[in-house]
Amino acid sequence: MKRLVLLSLLLLSALVVRAQDAPHAYVLLLHSHTCPHCVAYIANDLPKLQAAFGDQLTVIKIDVRDPVGRQLAVAVYQLHNVPQDRWVVPMMFIDGVALTGGSEIPARSFDLIRDGLAKGGIPLPDINGLTAYAAAQTGLPATDGGVLARLAADPVANALALVVLIVALVSLPLALWNKAQRVRMRVAAGLMLFVLLLSLSLLVTAGGDLLAIVGAGVVLATAGLLLLRSAQTRESLSLLPLAATAGLVVALYLAYVETAQVEAACGMVGNCNTVQQSPYALLFGVLPLGVLGALGYVAMLTAYGLRDRLPQALPALQTFAAIGVVFSAYLTFLEPFVIGATCLWCLMSALTMTASWWLVAPTWQPAPAPKRGRRLPKRA
Repeated sequence: MKRLVLLSLLLLSALVVRAQDAPHAYVLLLHSHTCPHCVAYIANDLPKLQAAFGDQLTVIKIDVRDPVGRQLAVAVYQLHNVPQDRWVVPMMFIDGVALTGGSEIPARSFDLIRDGLAKGGIPLPDINGLTAYAAAQTGLPATDGGVLARLAADPVANALALVVLIVALVSLPLALWNKAQRVRMRVAAGLMLFVLLLSLSLLVTAGGDLLAIVGAGVVLATAGLLLLRSAQTRESLSLLPLAATAGLVVALYLAYVETAQVEAACGMVGNCNTVQQSPYALLFGVLPLGVLGALGYVAMLTAYGLRDRLPQALPALQTFAAIGVVFSAYLTFLEPFVIGATCLWCLMSALTMTASWWLVAPTWQPAPAPKRGRRLPKRA
């Protein structure tokens, strides 16, 4: 029995190693959901191609009608030197070869994929944003090349993300320890100054995106108002509505981008659309994170408004803010280390949530040690 178990383990190990070493082919299919030829090919011929190669084949379908898909399609056409008058769909790209139409693709795709696998596989083309777009469809890793390659993909934006991540993590215990209202307001004001600069960057680069202009403008005005109020008030809690309102505006814009599947205004650095197209933009694959963030800020503002009526409202507000900072830190970690791209809107949300935590965090101090009195000598 021991020999049989050992032999089974050896065979299983050999199969696992062989499966890991099996070559893989990545194929790009440019299509449109309004193109009858595209719909017919995807419905009738593509399943046969996938069945022929099984797990060794991954077909990345890029819809040219989708804003992000259209941007990627242009990059694919240009990478393969396709003349602009031949930018048509359906078009399949296999190892540098462009196949066009519902006749040529079925006729030649099988042989090209077979030859590519025989040579050791067909890699995914190196196009900015393509890996995250593919990950949203197939569950592929969002970036390749390791952590250093992800950080180097956009060093300025990823460095900003690292700074925001460190600030959020350090703020969780520091805000509890620091009891001085003036210090808390100064830290929150410093964070909102950072938000003001990021919103100014987004406002300048928004182009014709009216919602981005309005959103960045409102955040800019709210952050500026918080900076002014911080010098005029002595109570940090009174500044919470301004910070939460700025965060709510950011979350609503991200919710619009995620639910309407439109291209976001990304600012001078970073790539918001790569982040929004990644599988991490949905909680449990269903709820857009922008919607979740908006609900969180609404809950904070509601708890703030009820703090004088319900004794549980203030602890609830503090709990919402703490959870928000933890979740924001997690999402900020994913951007440079996992996705390999950073979203300035997301950084603004993380900063406003961290500023909110500084404004509402309960003060913590160790319990005083019990006083020890001198024992009286026992009477004889």
